[in-house]
Amino acid sequence: DLVGGLAPDVGMAAQALVQEAQAKGLSTVHLNPSAVYGPSPSCTALNKLIVDVLNRKVPLLPPLGIPYVHADGVAQAHIQAWEHAPDGARYLLSDGYTSYRELGEHVAKIAGHGRVPPVAPLWLLKGVVGLTSPLGDWFGLRPPMSRGELAFLQWDVRVDASKAQRELNFQQTALAAGLTESVKY
Repeated sequence: DLVGGLAPDVGMAAQALVQEAQAKGLSTVHLNPSAVYGPSPSCTALNKLIVDVLNRKVPLLPPLGIPYVHADGVAQAHIQAWEHAPDGARYLLSDGYTSYRELGEHVAKIAGHGRVPPVAPLWLLKGVVGLTSPLGDWFGLRPPMSRGELAFLQWDVRVDASKAQRELNFQQTALAAGLTESVKY
């Protein structure tokens, strides 16, 4: 079901369950990563975008940008949190923020093909979502971008990971270095 045009946030529901368990005495620490990329056992949304840009399957990049974090940093932060974080602590994990254009430029440079997809104007994405979402609902098809994805994109959020840096010794990975490793993987 859609709530206000957005799919319910699974992360928020999971967090509510954790808070309920915490109220019953379970020791908890919350780590909230930005968009995760890099070698991992599952394909994240950002990894899929990187692979699709590598394979020239992206006709247009979204406007604006995204906060990102390398999978290795997320793993290390979890270990540090397990060993050092106080009960109930909350941490945001992010290496930084990049525009989708800059991300595409890095990937194209690493791939050596130099093709960076053009950036779609926001008005075009709104029109595409407005037209394809009802069709997807009627015919059970996945539109190129959902209403929820468009809403998330428009937040254009920046993440402050300074608390994780101070308390967990969270080490940020430079985007170019992380992408180079990811593409080799």
